[in-house]
Amino acid sequence: MTTRKNPDNADSHGNAESKSSQIDANELVEKFQKIVDSRFARYILNNITSNDRFERILEMYAGKRKAANTREKMQLKVVSAAIRRSIGTFSSTEEQVRKLLEEPHVRKAVSLTLRSVAEYGLTRPQVFSAPFLVVWNITKKCNLKCEHCYASAGLKIPLSSRWKRNWDLSMSFRIWVLS
Repeated sequence: MTTRKNPDNADSHGNAESKSSQIDANELVEKFQKIVDSRFARYILNNITSNDRFERILEMYAGKRKAANTREKMQLKVVSAAIRRSIGTFSSTEEQVRKLLEEPHVRKAVSLTLRSVAEYGLTRPQVFSAPFLVVWNITKKCNLKCEHCYASAGLKIPLSSRWKRNWDLSMSFRIWVLS
């Protein structure tokens, strides 16, 4: 359960929460589900998330690029209004959201998530239209210290020209994590 802080309604333990300001995560999902179940909303989401368009809009929102035309300016206004409306729900500030969206991988993740919702609707677990994260252990230099890791590193190997080509390919998709 996510809560919104309300200093005027602190409980006996000093926690600044009130029952009226508590936001149930399931309730949020249900509300969002009703929105994305609409044909019109799906059309808008499909349109705005195609061809990296949404990533560019988020880049504009973060102040990293300028709108190239009137269409982008209008899309930026719509996305900005939606972000401002949802910021209070998640006890965040516009500055925090802008700072997060300065990072290209965050913009990519948000865009992919919305594109996937447009394509498949809300699902549990969420079905994505593209890989959310790709991890290649190409050098076998990983120390295998991560608790979640399933890799089996062995002898270290030098990078071949094949791996360098694969690296260039992965960079062109802008999805990568190397170990």
